[in-house]
Amino acid sequence: MVLEGAQMERTEEELQQMIQEKLQRVENISHNISLSREQTSQDLQQSEQIFSSLMAHLQKVQEEVVEQIQRTQEQAEHRAHSLVSQLQQEVKELQRNRQELELLRKSQDHLHLVQCFSTLTLPAPALGCSMPIHTDPSLGTVRTAVARLEQEVQKILRLLCEQELERMQKYAVDVTFDPHTANPWLVLSEDRRRVWDGDQEQVLEQRPERFDIAPCVLGDKGFTSRRHYWEVEVGGKTAWDVGVARGSVSRTGMVTLSPDDGYWTVCLRRGREYWACAEAMLLPLCPPYPRVLALFLDHEQGHVSFYDVEAREHLYSYTGFRFTEALFPFFNPETSSSGGDNTAPLVIRTTRILQR
Repeated sequence: MVLEGAQMERTEEELQQMIQEKLQRVENISHNISLSREQTSQDLQQSEQIFSSLMAHLQKVQEEVVEQIQRTQEQAEHRAHSLVSQLQQEVKELQRNRQELELLRKSQDHLHLVQCFSTLTLPAPALGCSMPIHTDPSLGTVRTAVARLEQEVQKILRLLCEQELERMQKYAVDVTFDPHTANPWLVLSEDRRRVWDGDQEQVLEQRPERFDIAPCVLGDKGFTSRRHYWEVEVGGKTAWDVGVARGSVSRTGMVTLSPDDGYWTVCLRRGREYWACAEAMLLPLCPPYPRVLALFLDHEQGHVSFYDVEAREHLYSYTGFRFTEALFPFFNPETSSSGGDNTAPLVIRTTRILQR
């Protein structure tokens, strides 16, 4: 009876502990919901302010364009009326000269005819009479106004991107390379944060998780839920692939970088061509090109986003995917060319650097 009583007491304590843990989880979830609602309210308020500001700016620019176009038209009409008046005056003078010439032609006094003919003068042609009155200046006015709007939108986008990056850095994770997945031609630094082409194949243990042909390597952590953020230094290279890959991707032979094959990546080729490998989409980037990339994985929402850290600009996002397995950070430093212009390593920034 004593043993049974002690066992029942332990069971009761365990049940009470489980109840407390469940209640604590409920409290945490409720607290997170409150925080989420508060953040959503702030985001809605900010979005309303941004779009209201944009609409007000758009209205102001539109009014300025209308006023400028109308003013240009009025000035063109004024010049046209002045030109018409001058031409009409010249026509009158020409008609008067013609009448005088007709009278002189009928005169029998040849000396008088010569003297009078020499005094006849033709009016000077009207200045600009051959110039067009309207040369479609409105198109340039509208184009200039739209360019101003574009600059305003770009300014807002940079501000939003900066705020977005600041929020994402809360989800920073400490990523290093997994040496068991690295292609034998790749060299990893001792701290497993730098990778480059070693120009010769190493004798390594053959493993099913190792890339045997493609010069690729995965991160040491796979993510099956939540949000994760890390940064990669890519400056000084002319070719690379960076992104995430499913844990089940084939490590044999060459790889095809597409979501259908388990890869969500951005690539650099020839030092200036940036590609999103979802649809072989060329990204419209201009110098200065990115030196540090930020990657943000939202596993539950099915998003993978890429950012230029220094320029604080969004580069590309894969959205609307359903991730059903672990995703690993993916890296390909590409081979060093014969000219040696792609020998710089890919470098994973440390968590300490991310915490600004």
